[in-house]
Amino acid sequence: MFLKFKKSISPLIATILLVVVAVAVIGIIVLWGKGFTTDNLTLASQTSKESTLSNFVWQDNLTGTNLIIKNTNATKGETIVAYKINSFADYSFLNTNHTLDTQITLNESSYATINLRCLPEAKFSIDLITSNGDYINVPVTAKFFDATACTFSASITSPENNSVNAVDSEIVFTSSITNNFETSSCSWDSNIDDILSTSCDFNISDMNIGTHLITLDINDSIDIQTKTINIRIKTGLIPTITTPSNNSGSLTNSEISFTSSVDDNYGVYSCSWDSNRDDTLSTSCDFNSSSLSVGIHLITLSVTDDIETVSTTKTITVKTNLLPVISSPSDDSTSASGISINFIGTTDNNFGVYSCSWDSNLYSSFGSGCDINVSDLNVGIHLITLSVTDDLETISTTETIIVKTNLVPSISSPSNGSSYIPGNTINFIGTTDNNFGVYSCSWDSNLYSSFGSGCDINVSDLNVGTHLITLSVTDSLETQTTTQNITVSTPPPELPYIIYDSAKLYIHPIDSSSSIIWGPAILANATSTTNGLSNTNTIVAAYGTHTSYAARLCYELVDSYMGYTDWYLPANDQLLTLYTTGNSGVVKGDFASSWVDFGDDPYWTSTEYSSSDAYIIYMVNGYISDNDKGYNFYVRCVRDP
Repeated sequence: MFLKFKKSISPLIATILLVVVAVAVIGIIVLWGKGFTTDNLTLASQTSKESTLSNFVWQDNLTGTNLIIKNTNATKGETIVAYKINSFADYSFLNTNHTLDTQITLNESSYATINLRCLPEAKFSIDLITSNGDYINVPVTAKFFDATACTFSASITSPENNSVNAVDSEIVFTSSITNNFETSSCSWDSNIDDILSTSCDFNISDMNIGTHLITLDINDSIDIQTKTINIRIKTGLIPTITTPSNNSGSLTNSEISFTSSVDDNYGVYSCSWDSNRDDTLSTSCDFNSSSLSVGIHLITLSVTDDIETVSTTKTITVKTNLLPVISSPSDDSTSASGISINFIGTTDNNFGVYSCSWDSNLYSSFGSGCDINVSDLNVGIHLITLSVTDDLETISTTETIIVKTNLVPSISSPSNGSSYIPGNTINFIGTTDNNFGVYSCSWDSNLYSSFGSGCDINVSDLNVGTHLITLSVTDSLETQTTTQNITVSTPPPELPYIIYDSAKLYIHPIDSSSSIIWGPAILANATSTTNGLSNTNTIVAAYGTHTSYAARLCYELVDSYMGYTDWYLPANDQLLTLYTTGNSGVVKGDFASSWVDFGDDPYWTSTEYSSSDAYIIYMVNGYISDNDKGYNFYVRCVRDP
């Protein structure tokens, strides 16, 4: 008898079938994305289809959320412009196209990195979208994944849920937003006050009294989250100072009773009393004190409960008698007439604002104010009275001051208007009358600034010019000044000269003419042989200015060197002395380069021989001869010092 067996599938066939099924599944995954168009690049949710490009891109590695992909095609490159994560997780960021901030060019056999931002599952796929509108589907295996990273996290960090705040107090609203994909926008609302703010963090102090349901809506353009809390706004504390009365007064060292009452507190409250003059007085809600300082006190009661501090104030006064003091000028001090004196009055123990007034036995009332300057008190011994007045009383104090006549400085040397040449030593002496104690002197020039101190000094380095000299004399009370002028001038360069008759006779550096007549045949009576100036004046008076002639030429000469205008035609003896001195014997000084030697031809003198003739001298040999006045000869003009 034979046994009958059921037919079964062999293990080999089963293995082959499993491989076929696996290959088919992988093929379906690889071919997702087929049929993609450029319209698919919007952020609208899309389902993956088969890839339109095969054998193109494959996952190479995954580091964090950075996916490294490889172009396995050795002949073709593509530009990736967007991607989509395909996942079963329910987050807005997933299954939605996201345009890359920077396009990726994936050349043949090259690598690129894409930040996926989040890894939703252990196994999922992404669609890479090319600039040509093709899909490239890439399967991704993640060893570590966190689907919650695909959305943002948000919370209300302030105020606390169910917190209590006082009306009109500032409330700080803050939020915490993490892992958001875009810049988030916020909207805060209250069921009582409607919209509170569209800022993610803000402060507010005008919420209405009541229990508020606070709603925060957060939108990061991909997802929206809503958070809520409850807060309560209550009426504020109402502290009251029951004693002392407002604007009451007390004497120093007397006991003052401070009491208070408080309404609408939230929980236990505490008190703090302060004075604007004495700072903290007590931390008890009721107390007595006799140690307040003299003056007007602004008393502040501050009450603090669990949520706020509220203050209230009253004013009281504690005082003793005024104690006025003259702090300036000093008692028995001396001031000079016309000098400003600073009068300063102060006081202690004043009740409120105080004022000052000033009197003198020699001047009567001379000012009001606790810090004044006075410069017109007359000379003499003054009994000064300061009267200080506050809201309750007037108290006076006195002192004595002396007002004396002013210093009278004078410059006794040099004389006003005196002149000096550079390098000369000038003695400056200053004196004064009516000085108070020892005095000192200082000297200034408008051209030299300060040039010395001391009442008797010698100075030799003042620069050229007209100096306004100022002497300043200072004693222990004042400084007075006086001025005068002196001149420091450089002497002009000296013209060429010879010594004639024991004096200098200046010679013009060049001939004034090489061809000019002596004058008309008219007797001029210019007969001096030694005084050319007298002859020249006589000739010009006789001949006038109707024609050009030798004496007139010198008479009207204005030289181009020094600007002198007192030239004349030399007389016989003067010109002869010049000949005997010779060109080399003339002292030329600064004019050596511009000097022109006398020629050998005759030169006119101003000495007349007759109505028709005058004298000439041949400078080549010193020969003197009379010659017709109508002839043309040389002229060299001279002048006296």
